[in-house]
Amino acid sequence: MTQKHTPEPWGVFQDASGDVFVSSKETSFHICEVGSEDDDSVIHDARRIVACVNAMIGIGDDNALLFPGNSVRSVISNMKLKELELEQQRDDLQAQIDELLAALKTIGTHTITDEDGDEIEVLFGNIGKIGDVITKYTGETK
Repeated sequence: MTQKHTPEPWGVFQDASGDVFVSSKETSFHICEVGSEDDDSVIHDARRIVACVNAMIGIGDDNALLFPGNSVRSVISNMKLKELELEQQRDDLQAQIDELLAALKTIGTHTITDEDGDEIEVLFGNIGKIGDVITKYTGETK
């Protein structure tokens, strides 16, 4: 995530002469002058600007630009939906891992002696179950 703007939170500040600024709350760096208190709408405009910017905390510039013309609420809503989709994918993958591990735990070894007296280690387990799980998730069959 590339950030190319002054970090949030932003705030509304007024100097001794009554000029209204939007500034970083952390550094007091003036981002822009909105106007003078002589204009009734200036303080309200400044608060609205700050509210919009602060609503975007945690949303990188690159992601914010993916939704031109949409409201901040729409951007956040879309990101929440994507987050829910990713959580579902994570949960599905974890279930697959758990099922595969359970199938693999059926594998064991046993040592047998062949007719020449040599010991041979053989694998045993529920190979059918393992194959079924693999087929379930990949669609591949032997």
